[in-house]
Amino acid sequence: SDDEYEVDDEWLREQQKQSIEELEELSQSEQLFAIQWNDFVHKHHVYADFVFPLMCEIFANEHGKWLIEKRLRTNFLLH
Repeated sequence: SDDEYEVDDEWLREQQKQSIEELEELSQSEQLFAIQWNDFVHKHHVYADFVFPLMCEIFANEHGKWLIEKRLRTNFLLH
């Protein structure tokens, strides 16, 4: 079964979140966007540069409302 090969890596995602939150040079909005983007990339197993344009489009479709509500559209466009 595939379930026995799945790894619970929630601890890794939490560690990445804490590391981002500790970056003093990032604004709060930059941190918020980075955390959401990292979770998305991890969830979708994005590991190759050539898929990033497509993944940006998918991210925008999935999180567009959130980006607007949190005023993170510029953070997304600059990313």
